[in-house]
Amino acid sequence: METNKTDSTLQFVIIPKQTNDPFFYSAGLGCKSRSEQLGNNVVECHYIGSSDADAIEQAKIVKELIIDPAKHNLTRPPDGIVISVIDEDVTGEAINFVVDFGIPVITFDSDAPQSKRQAFIGTDNYMFGVELGKLLNQVNPTGSYYGIITSPSPNLQLRVDGLRKRLQGDYLEPTNWKEVDYSPLNCEMNTTLAIEQMYQYASDPNIKAIVPVGGWPMFDETLWMNFVENTKSRIITTVVADATSQQVELMNRDYVNGLVGQMPHLMGNFSVDEMLRIVKRQSNKSEHMSYNATIIKTPLVEISRIPDILPTHVVNLNQIGSYAIFGYVAFAIVAISSIGVAIWVWFDRNTNIVRSSQPSFLLMICAGTLILGSSIIPLTFDDQNSNQEAADIACMSFPWLLFLGFTTAFASLFSKTWRIHQIFKNAKSFRRVQVTPRDVLMPYIVLMVVNVITLLCWTFISPAKYVRLPLPGTDDWNRVISSYGACSSKHSGAYGGALPYIIILLCVSGTVLVIANIYAYRSRDIQTDYAESRYIAIIMSSILQVSLIGFPVAALVVTNPKAYFMILVSLIFIISMDILCFVFIPKIFAIRTYRQSLIKEQGQNRNESRFKVAKSKNNVKSGLKYSINKNGLMNTKIDELNVDEQEVFLDFLSCVTDSKEEERKRLIQVLLDANNNTKNDGKH
Repeated sequence: METNKTDSTLQFVIIPKQTNDPFFYSAGLGCKSRSEQLGNNVVECHYIGSSDADAIEQAKIVKELIIDPAKHNLTRPPDGIVISVIDEDVTGEAINFVVDFGIPVITFDSDAPQSKRQAFIGTDNYMFGVELGKLLNQVNPTGSYYGIITSPSPNLQLRVDGLRKRLQGDYLEPTNWKEVDYSPLNCEMNTTLAIEQMYQYASDPNIKAIVPVGGWPMFDETLWMNFVENTKSRIITTVVADATSQQVELMNRDYVNGLVGQMPHLMGNFSVDEMLRIVKRQSNKSEHMSYNATIIKTPLVEISRIPDILPTHVVNLNQIGSYAIFGYVAFAIVAISSIGVAIWVWFDRNTNIVRSSQPSFLLMICAGTLILGSSIIPLTFDDQNSNQEAADIACMSFPWLLFLGFTTAFASLFSKTWRIHQIFKNAKSFRRVQVTPRDVLMPYIVLMVVNVITLLCWTFISPAKYVRLPLPGTDDWNRVISSYGACSSKHSGAYGGALPYIIILLCVSGTVLVIANIYAYRSRDIQTDYAESRYIAIIMSSILQVSLIGFPVAALVVTNPKAYFMILVSLIFIISMDILCFVFIPKIFAIRTYRQSLIKEQGQNRNESRFKVAKSKNNVKSGLKYSINKNGLMNTKIDELNVDEQEVFLDFLSCVTDSKEEERKRLIQVLLDANNNTKNDGKH
């Protein structure tokens, strides 16, 4: 390019990997055009380098610009160097050499991040490779085997890594492409060698795509066109890096399937601006040179052919599916337990244990857990197993069942805790206090009224609707590939959506829960029948812990319907069964233990009574046998009587000896009746 015009003109040198590469030539033109735009001989840009991509030769040129600038038609060392790195170690050492002389260095296109360069200007080469893979999968989603052509350079290796990563695919970005074992091939930035490698890949019947991560095979238009014509029968997909004017022209003539390029001219522009900023900053002699590099990224350019018929659009709807079975089972357990316990309370309502706990409150707890457990059912609704109307109804049913069920069950526990706390609080001050059922029901009524009003406002002002929302990520044609269903009030047109109502409901329930835990903690050491206050304290603390951990976690996974469903169902199930188990199991066991002890006591009393009677009868019988007939005749007659007759006879004799006239007459009549029955039987 031109030589320096005045001594005050800043001399910038741009060094490419190879001077005959159209990409780098365009970068040199960008540097020159920007220098001309600045005017007034502010900057002069020089394009200096080797025609071969040789790292040692590149490092030699860099050092010569400092030691012997005249060799490259410069009258003095340059004021700044812009270089595209071939080898990070070799070129990096040369960069450090220049910087140590006080001359700033900027890298472009290819970087040496471990060197002392002040800035890097270029694209994200890893994303460059990802875009190459995306474009290949876009123009040919059928997939098969592919091969890569590259050269030894740090930025090109990043492109290879990104290309491989994209074509490996995952559930969000599926792909059917596989790299052949002998890929990649190294063309050493040589166009002729790159074309030979294109033919090598094309001769492999398994390969259906070739991806050069640089534009080398297309830099010779004739050779590239011959390759495409000679391999038409193979139908090989070609996606090539860079987008020079020559490549774009070949794309327009249908000689390549897609291009992903950079903007080298823009890199040249940015290089002048950034170097000018660095030089001006360093013109202050008191300021030391900074090695904190600035990264300036330039955009990518993608050129592709859009087919008439796009591939089938596959969307992962993230529906609950068979996970709903878990919800049904959890609800069934809660419902059966609640109803079963309620039946038990009703039949044992007159026992001291149930009466001391107030059956009405126990039945309220059962009703509350049943309603709370019922809130699991709306969670099983989505657009897979129900229509839009049913899903919308389920969206608003869930908060109604959740908060009303929790309020019914929890308010009963809160009232019992408050009642115990009030009684023993006043007992300490020797004051007599009467807690009426009205006092106990008041917290429940207040909580229920607040919740119902809030839920009514939510239902009529901003009702929740079932909507499907997109998740991050699109396919190669920018179509949504994953979505999730959720209940949202944002689409109902009301200001604020559901958030104000949720905040009110959570604040009310949360405040009461915290207060209840305080009461339960203060009453933890109070001795009540069947340790009821201790179990209520356990319930309160466990609900608080589960809520503080579970609901925030559920909010974090709301975009994953299956995880969200499992967490919410588990929370509702744990809270419901926690209440039922700690309230009723101790009472059930207490009644069972009491009844077992009562049966045991009655059995002992019965055995003692029978023993005394038997002993008395045996004494009478033995005395009778001795006194009535010593020759044994009467003994034989008595032994002929059956057991019942012997007992009546012995009772009769006891009455004779005890002078119990009335009882003796009754027993004589029994014996006469027995004798008449025996005679009648003989006649028949």
